Amino acid sequence: MLQQMQEKLIHSASHDSVTNLPNRKRFSSLLKDTISSFDSVQHVLGYLEIEDFRIITNVCGLAGGDQLLIQVSQQIKDKLGKNGIVARLGDKTFGFLVQNVTPEEGHEAARKLRDIINKSNFIWNDKSFTISVTMSLVPVIEYSIANVEELLHKADSLIISAKQMGHNRIKVYQENDESLKTQTNIHEWTGRIDRIFAENRLFARCQMISPIFPEINSHSHYEILLGVRDEVGNIIPPDNFIPAVERCQRMPEIDRWIVNHVFTWIVDNR
Repeated sequence: MLQQMQEKLIHSASHDSVTNLPNRKRFSSLLKDTISSFDSVQHVLGYLEIEDFRIITNVCGLAGGDQLLIQVSQQIKDKLGKNGIVARLGDKTFGFLVQNVTPEEGHEAARKLRDIINKSNFIWNDKSFTISVTMSLVPVIEYSIANVEELLHKADSLIISAKQMGHNRIKVYQENDESLKTQTNIHEWTGRIDRIFAENRLFARCQMISPIFPEINSHSHYEILLGVRDEVGNIIPPDNFIPAVERCQRMPEIDRWIVNHVFTWIVDNR
């Protein structure tokens, strides 16, 4: 009985309670075990995210959301079969490894999986939903097997880029992908937001909006712009800072900061 209890505890710590799939930590361990003995064998790592999952959960409740996760997880397992490893990584995200395939074969398997999920509606009570998914694929090649976390990070960044491309997309990792570099920069900036706030490295500036016909437009107009300073005080463009803030859903803090500082400046400089 004690042995059974221990086995249950180990299983619950390494598996998702809804789908009974391995969780992220267990998936990472399985990836290491699978690709550590690399011998001219190719694999493809994939992420799959259910689109509109939050909407379906709001309509069908948590029980409906759980049933959708179970349905999609079973479809992934059935499609990949013994040739795949499947895990639940987040509330609406699955990870999978297609073993012993070329990147082209892995892409074809992902397309077929997407078609299966698209064609099988999710039925809940009197409601029916067409399920769409976004997927990212990262070929596991010999020089990439040393760091599994780096592979997972690439797949995670790539799926964000895939969602920006549109609906129901599959995107394959490419070394010189500019959109992926942008997502990597945003990830790095996400960890710097609190420090920028704490060190008061934001500032507001304004630039004049010049009228095309000054004789008609007598009023002066200015645009308020957000500025950011680096650790040594140099002004840097907020190109990656703003997307990072938006992704963390902290833009209201920026809005309040700008409004407070601009009106304070106006009061002090009538």
